[in-house]
Amino acid sequence: MKNFLKKLIKTLFPIKIIDNKISYKTGTTKTIISANEYVTLSAETEKNKSLLRKNAEDIAKNCDYNPQKIIDFIKNSGTKIVISPHALKLLNIIGEEEGFLPHTNAFNTLFLKLFFQAPPVFIIKSSSTELLYHYLYKWCAYRMNIPGANINLHLNKQPKNNLTPEEIVSLNEAIQLDKEAIDFALFIEQKTKGANKVKEKMVNGGADI
Repeated sequence: MKNFLKKLIKTLFPIKIIDNKISYKTGTTKTIISANEYVTLSAETEKNKSLLRKNAEDIAKNCDYNPQKIIDFIKNSGTKIVISPHALKLLNIIGEEEGFLPHTNAFNTLFLKLFFQAPPVFIIKSSSTELLYHYLYKWCAYRMNIPGANINLHLNKQPKNNLTPEEIVSLNEAIQLDKEAIDFALFIEQKTKGANKVKEKMVNGGADI
């Protein structure tokens, strides 16, 4: 990831920051970039991410890994949720994706307000969506103000070629957070699959597991 960022920085800013370092602070992370280095100072952010992981795990566990209970918990926490079988088709019109949308541009916000709800909002096709735990993690990150959580990340789109250094930093944070959300979703999937296998064997074949 750092090598990718270095190449991106050199491509987009070959003159602007060759001799100067530029630093940005996003929440609890300070980032220093130049043409030859990319350094993050994020001890507090990493500590908060540990709390984020525990918080997301606790929510999933306390909801018995039940999708509807998780949806109800999110809704009772004050976040708007829209569940519609037409969600994917309508979101595709404005280039957005299913899941938790912390914010959108002015046009997309107006569109969402007309058809669904204005951000921040969950828009999903069903409560049993296979990406629910991924969305849960990013929602928790948003509520904890984790760097990168306020960006709608579209990994299937190429980033524009006139990004500012600050936008590059924010994009990197969003990508890193998305990877962590994927890891969390896979962890929960394995955990629940294992538990279901044990339960199934106990029901069908006694305690010989």
